[in-house]
Amino acid sequence: MVVHQKKKQRQRFLMSKSTHYVVANTMKHALEIYNNESRSELMYLLSLADAVLSFESDNANIVMEKCFCVEVRTWKKKNTVRLQPQGFIFFEENQARMLLWVKFIPKSLNGVVVD
Repeated sequence: MVVHQKKKQRQRFLMSKSTHYVVANTMKHALEIYNNESRSELMYLLSLADAVLSFESDNANIVMEKCFCVEVRTWKKKNTVRLQPQGFIFFEENQARMLLWVKFIPKSLNGVVVD
């Protein structure tokens, strides 16, 4: 899955277009973003407490396909904890998988485990 940090002004995306391995950790109520599938290096840890799930729109206010946005209040980049709100945009080429993520995240917010 490709993950971008949402920028407030001008440029829409802040991070590079590299693919990351994303894990929804229901025990921590967080999204873990790793640099690869082996999970050797944790890049970001996004707290889902008070997070907001939404869809991203382009400049013409048309909802973009194959992506969703998670606005978090608390997040961690490597070893630095950030307490300011930040949006992260997730791109998934497989539309069905993207919809599964969108269905799963609200359940994770409520502590419900999905098989």
